[in-house]
Amino acid sequence: MFVNNMKIGTRITVGVGLIVLMMAACTVVVFLMFEQFSVQLDKIVETQNAGEVVAQMVAEAKNNVALGEWVLMSIASAAILFGLWVGYLLWASIVRPIKYANKIADRISDDDLSSQIVVESTDEAGHLLDALKIMQQKLSERIEAIRTAGAE
Repeated sequence: MFVNNMKIGTRITVGVGLIVLMMAACTVVVFLMFEQFSVQLDKIVETQNAGEVVAQMVAEAKNNVALGEWVLMSIASAAILFGLWVGYLLWASIVRPIKYANKIADRISDDDLSSQIVVESTDEAGHLLDALKIMQQKLSERIEAIRTAGAE
């Protein structure tokens, strides 16, 4: 997976950056909606003596505000869901490998050197798992060498 090959700091930076980008998009949309609302109000002020036209413009302005609220709520909901998704990806790519490394380290500390260590990434967690794998292999080789020397 592409995310597994990114450094942990890069993952966090990208995740936060994407969330900030979504919030900036929300801000731009709100600004544009209220800009259009302001234009509508300016038209109302210009034509305040034309009763029917004013009523139509007020109705249009109210519809635009309602649409703006709906769009803003939709974008905010999407940003929240996107933030949760990015948070899950960060958790999955950081916490899972660290928990796996911890489980392997516990096995090694319990003198179990038979575990197969699978390294699936090249990030910091992948380097940690690779180091545990090498350590496990060297410990197995040393124990075997001591047993062989003791048998002679």
